[in-house]
Amino acid sequence: TPPRFSGPVIKQIQYQAEKAFSVLNMRDFGRLDGWILKDGTIWFSDINAISGMEQNSFFFQQSAILGINHSQLLDYLMTKKIDKKNRPSNVNKKREEIPVIFGGDTAERQVSIMSGTNVCIKLKSSSKYKPAPVFLGSNGKMHRIPQFLCLQHTAEEIEEKIKLFKNHVFLKNLRDFQREILKKLDIDEKNLEEPLFEPRQISFKIIASKYKFLFLGLHGGDGENGTFQTLLDGLRLPYNGPGAYSSRLCMDKFLTGEKIKKACIPGVFTAKKMLFSLRENPQNIWETIQKNHFPPMLIIKPRSDGCSAGVITVKNFGEFKKTLYFLNSNKPYIPARAIHPLHGYISLPDKKLDEILVEELIKTDEI
Repeated sequence: TPPRFSGPVIKQIQYQAEKAFSVLNMRDFGRLDGWILKDGTIWFSDINAISGMEQNSFFFQQSAILGINHSQLLDYLMTKKIDKKNRPSNVNKKREEIPVIFGGDTAERQVSIMSGTNVCIKLKSSSKYKPAPVFLGSNGKMHRIPQFLCLQHTAEEIEEKIKLFKNHVFLKNLRDFQREILKKLDIDEKNLEEPLFEPRQISFKIIASKYKFLFLGLHGGDGENGTFQTLLDGLRLPYNGPGAYSSRLCMDKFLTGEKIKKACIPGVFTAKKMLFSLRENPQNIWETIQKNHFPPMLIIKPRSDGCSAGVITVKNFGEFKKTLYFLNSNKPYIPARAIHPLHGYISLPDKKLDEILVEELIKTDEI
């Protein structure tokens, strides 16, 4: 979604799918998965009487590309019509648009997609606010995007489809395709909640001139380290989360620990930690750790970046040395069980690391 086959192939898939739907005496909806074989034969391998209903399932993606949102689709399944008279009362009210930015170029961009799109979908049911999704690409460019693109599973899929939508011929063909299906479903285009549009490039300056607030759904990097917060403060645009100073401090795990120690708040502690350059000899680092009486189980993590990239536990020098090899490499991730049998796939920060943080593992109660 959208289909990448030629027009005649798409027509044939539609015809065969409708035929299978009728032959199997299905009604209301279904999802048919299949293959196009080398000789052009269409082969349906999997007939789903109930499609997946997660918020970004293909079922909802396919309705969104027609301009139909989640609630309209479910309403249509029950009433077989989409009518302005049946809309929830909050839809007819003038609601304030809230831009929600997500994506980015950090190792946590996929988490950001989940955060940002969750916020967009929740705002849709608000009687006061309406989401305006903004995607930050890996190239640093921001685009105001239609609801359909919020339902993609990864940042890479959104980037790929932004390029597709900027192709005027592609968008025209898609609109023709859309009108044809809406006619079959007896749905008037004027009643649709989510019109498709070409993604438009936007900037923080434009956002500040058009909107009263920006929801930051970014994880890691400039979205969390005070860079964007400083920029938004300069533009006098309010945003969620901490300000520039706190963001900069809390992104640095070492300085955060030092600040907590110096605060001497009764009952508030921070794990014992030391900072090391990745250029140092692993054997020397390990000896220093031992001299400072760290417990056997350690956590190794980047000094900054988000909280889930490049974090691993180790319990001996062999595991520590292997970890440093990966952190010093240009590899995008540590494969599952590459350090020890108990860890899964670990994504690494996109930017080359200079330092690592070695921290004691705080043992919690056994469940």
